[in-house]
Amino acid sequence: QLLLRDHGIFVSLRSAIGRTLTRPVTPYPPGIPLFWPGESLTEQDIACLELFLSAGLELQGIRWDDGEYKVGVLPR
Repeated sequence: QLLLRDHGIFVSLRSAIGRTLTRPVTPYPPGIPLFWPGESLTEQDIACLELFLSAGLELQGIRWDDGEYKVGVLPR
């Protein structure tokens, strides 16, 4: 239920390792989600996202806030 209501918080990508996502992370284009709510991110997942972002890809579900990229996760 927490995932459906999106009661998550946004944390930096590195802080999201091992945390549960609250929203999909989708490169656009093509618009096909890489990660779904309920999945936990690994260090390898974060490295992949950082590579995409450094290449200039738009990733929906990730926001730029306070000088860093952040992703929505469940609070601990």
